[in-house]
Amino acid sequence: MNRALPMLAVAWLALPACAEEPLTPAIDTEAVAGCVAEARARDASPDICIGPTLAGCGSLPADAPALATLCYDAARLRLSEAAAERLTRLDGTAPEPVALRARIETKYDLLSGLLQCDRLEELGRLADTPAEALALQKTRCEATASGLAYIRLLWRVTPGDQQQTLPDSPAQGD
Repeated sequence: MNRALPMLAVAWLALPACAEEPLTPAIDTEAVAGCVAEARARDASPDICIGPTLAGCGSLPADAPALATLCYDAARLRLSEAAAERLTRLDGTAPEPVALRARIETKYDLLSGLLQCDRLEELGRLADTPAEALALQKTRCEATASGLAYIRLLWRVTPGDQQQTLPDSPAQGD
């Protein structure tokens, strides 16, 4: 991915400095929470929520991979921040065993996802994938890993922050 950084910097500098709207779609964490609540009500896997969460980045023009890469990176950052905020809130409101378990589950959800991102990157290098495509693939994967960790955190701990879902819930057996 290091080879792609100069290309990303050039793409970022080439973007209009005074754009009226954000250049990348924002992540709506309330919509993510709503999707997870709907999945819970339908007894469906919450993982279906990742598609709509990252749809804005996927809808960017195909001829602008650097912009999509920046979008996925911003999404990854926002979803990671949202998970950290949620875990901090749990520390203050949930019983200690619930908060600790949530931290452990979220940590390993994220680590296992990021490990797969590294795997895909190495395979891409082996296949001589162009640096720009490799950067897009990796940042999309990292955003997905962060999003899934956040979604599963929302799934596991109920809105009242007092109970966790049962170990055999859809998010547990991934």
